[in-house]
Parts: sequence; C-alpha cells; structure tokens
Amino acid sequence: MLWWNLRDGWPVISDAVVDYYNRRKLAYWYIRQSQQDVCGIIQEDAHGRHDVVLVNDLRQPVTGQVAVHGLHGGEALLDQPFSLPANAAAIMGHLPGATAPEMWKITWRSCSGDGWNHYLAGPRPFVLRQYAAWLARLPLPKEALMGLRTT
Repeated sequence: MLWWNLRDGWPVISDAVVDYYNRRKLAYWYIRQSQQDVCGIIQEDAHGRHDVVLVNDLRQPVTGQVAVHGLHGGEALLDQPFSLPANAAAIMGHLPGATAPEMWKITWRSCSGDGWNHYLAGPRPFVLRQYAAWLARLPLPKEALMGLRTT
C-alpha cells in the first residue's frame, strides 16, 4: 500500500495521516491495523450479509482463532478456529446485515501473533458521540484519540 499524503506541510486540517508536528492522526492507526501480515476484515453488506474474511500474507500457513464482537452490546457474533495456507484469503463466516449503526471488532490469535481490526456496520450516518464511545473500546493508543471532539 502506498501512503499518499503521509505528512502535512503546515498546521492545517487535511487528509494526511501525520500532522505538521509529527503527531499520528487516527487514520495512521487504522492504516497500520490494515497492513498486518495476518489481517481480518469484514466486507460490505451484500444480499443481507457480511462476509468475515481472514488474509494471510505470510509465506507459511497460520492457524488460530478468530472472533467478532459487537462493541455496542459486547455480544459475540462469531468465534471459531481457522487454518490458512500461505499467501491465502478465506471467508471465515457470515454476519447478518446490521439494522442499526454498530461497530464490530474482529480479533484473531494465531501462531504468528495476535491482531485486531474493526468495521462500521449498519445504516449511515453514524453519530459522532457514539463513534467516539466505540473508539474508546478499541485497543488504540491514547495518542490516536487526541483531538477527537464529540460536540
């Protein structure tokens, strides 16, 4: 992945992921999560369901456990073992289309390490105050949440 517009040239609001003062913006942490060697993602709703996909970019197979939890209520939506060959992707399961705004956290434990990612599900728009509450439940560094205003 090529990081376009990595750093701001002056102190302004922009789409860069690192600001003028070399502080990492929230987008930096999201991009970092999506560039893991083993990564879980949730696809957009297609025909009333979301596919949960695990990708292995390593040159060796990986095994482990993958889970998806709703951050609003904390309920487990998926929890199962996995085995992926080298350089492969596979659908781990399906989630029903969300009827209300929700953030889902996908986590995995594998022989190559642990990881997490997230997905915003449900009808748009999302309420900023609720989004900020969901973010607080993700394992992001405090630096990632600096400057996020909910009013």
